[in-house]
Amino acid sequence: MILDSGICKIYKMTDTSAAGDMPNETLVQIAECWFGDLSFGSSPVQHTDSLEQVEIARKIRILQNKAVIKKAVVVIGSDQYNVERVFHGIESRRANGRYIEENSGELISDLSLSQVVSAYDTE
Repeated sequence: MILDSGICKIYKMTDTSAAGDMPNETLVQIAECWFGDLSFGSSPVQHTDSLEQVEIARKIRILQNKAVIKKAVVVIGSDQYNVERVFHGIESRRANGRYIEENSGELISDLSLSQVVSAYDTE
């Protein structure tokens, strides 16, 4: 897959408070990478392990980065998304709806994203 949809920045939530102080969660950038948009079903509600309903707003693919985990924050342009699901794997090549190679060998991470309602401060 060609990762030509744009560049995204990926952040993790980190507690930057000193020992004994009130928690102060801050976004810390862990990656900046090219991404490709993935298509997905028209019914994007996903039931999570805790049985809450999460609406998936976008799915993207990046080159594999195992530092990206659930609840990371992805920034694309001015939009912010929470990572709801991550799949780290190997890309399969398809042609005419059929697999032509089991694995193309490209290490990828597929991210299922939900829209952030109240934007985090990334500066």
